[in-house]
Amino acid sequence: MPNTQCSKHTSLIHQAAILLIGLTCLTTAISYFPLDALADYTVLANNGVRMLSIALILLMTMIKGMQIVDVFMEMRTAPRAFRLFTLSYPVIIPVLLTAILYL
Repeated sequence: MPNTQCSKHTSLIHQAAILLIGLTCLTTAISYFPLDALADYTVLANNGVRMLSIALILLMTMIKGMQIVDVFMEMRTAPRAFRLFTLSYPVIIPVLLTAILYL
């Protein structure tokens, strides 16, 4: 008789996949319908809302990158230096992209 129960590892992968899909949908929604449209059209409010949109996209991108490294690449138990080096990519690249988008 086949085993129909999911292991803890499989369940963790499913949760991470759902999180990634949800964050990707939110990121896409924010990029298609920016929060700028909801703000007053004053320069100060528009700049603040634009920065909030970019910060949300940055945060979601970082979370997605960390989930990919830890869960899908299974580097949670890798040597510390190698794991930190790999986790630096989802932090450095989105920060550079944020600087490019905001400037």
